[in-house]
Amino acid sequence: NTPRSRRHGSLSLDNTMSDTSTDKSTQYKVILSHSGDEKYIVVKVKNRKDNSSYLAIVSHPLKYHSMIARQFESELGSNETLQVMGGGIIEVNRAEKKLRTYGQSGGYGPPQLETVKEILKNAPETRDYEIQVEITDYVRD
Repeated sequence: NTPRSRRHGSLSLDNTMSDTSTDKSTQYKVILSHSGDEKYIVVKVKNRKDNSSYLAIVSHPLKYHSMIARQFESELGSNETLQVMGGGIIEVNRAEKKLRTYGQSGGYGPPQLETVKEILKNAPETRDYEIQVEITDYVRD
């Protein structure tokens, strides 16, 4: 499991966790625009103007992880930059308030397991969900 860092269009890709894993001031967001299972990406969004940042899990019912990244990037402010840190598949059961992650992105690679857990457990949107986090070798076409 070798960390990757590369550029994909205007997106910075880096699935390593350097400065955010134990920072108590980190903000978290989860954006899930579906029920059932779909692909997700883990991102760090940084504001160039005030140097603030947040970690997010973003999932839309789109075919490729890169499409999710491009759509989310288009929704950001002009001072915000996006760093993709991996991806996988997330299963959303809103009725039972359950989330399960598995798999990994063929293009971005797997996210850090602890980062996915950290975001899902701390984001206001998913704090009261039962969470099962796995990173597996499965890649969905």
